[in-house]
Amino acid sequence: MWTGMGEEKVILPMCNDRYDLHASDPLTKDWFPPSSSWNQRTAAEVKENVFTFFSSGIGGPHEYKGQDMVAAHKKMAEEKPMTEAAFTALTYHVLEKMKQHSAGGDSEIEEVLGILMSLKPDVTKFGV
Repeated sequence: MWTGMGEEKVILPMCNDRYDLHASDPLTKDWFPPSSSWNQRTAAEVKENVFTFFSSGIGGPHEYKGQDMVAAHKKMAEEKPMTEAAFTALTYHVLEKMKQHSAGGDSEIEEVLGILMSLKPDVTKFGV
C-alpha cells in the first residue's frame, strides 16, 4: 500500500497536513494543544510519530518507535477522553487528506479506514 499511496513524497506532507488539521479543527483541537498535560511531545515529534506509525501500518520502510496506542493515549484518556465526535472528525481528516494529496484510491481509503476503526478502542472511551 505504501507504493500505491505515493511513498514518502506524498505521505509525509499528507501526515503533516493532517496533524495541522487535527490541531486546528474546532471538533478536535482540544486534544492537540501543545500545553496540555497529556501532550509530552512537541508538534514536530508528534508529526514524526504520526508519519512513522502510518508508514509502518501500510507497509512503508519507516519503523514506528513510539508507544502502542493505549500507552500513547493513556494520560489523555484519563484527563480528557476522546469523544465519539472527535474520533469521527479525526478519521474524516485522514481520509480527506488522502484524497487531497492523491494518496491512493478507494481501496486504500477503505483499508486505512479499517485500520483506523481497529484503533478506536485504544484511543476513545467508546471503543467499538
